[in-house]
Amino acid sequence: MAKFINGYTLANMSMLKEAVKVPNHPLLVKKLSGPLPETPPPMIFDNETKDVVLEFMRLMKEEGIAVTGADIAPAPTEDRKGKKVVA
Repeated sequence: MAKFINGYTLANMSMLKEAVKVPNHPLLVKKLSGPLPETPPPMIFDNETKDVVLEFMRLMKEEGIAVTGADIAPAPTEDRKGKKVVA
């Protein structure tokens, strides 16, 4: 089909039974994307198994990040209301 044939040309040629409906606003709006938010650094908790801690340390070493004991956070605990609170 030719690109110049649209609803308006068909209506002008009396080939449509109904009037052409045109939206009042664009159907697709291009959202401007800004910079991506910075992701928080990966973290590990002290209640993980030794294998998990060693694998985490290996992956961080591959990325050039040295992991020390200070980087291992205490495990989150739950208070009576069920909300997670960092101890």
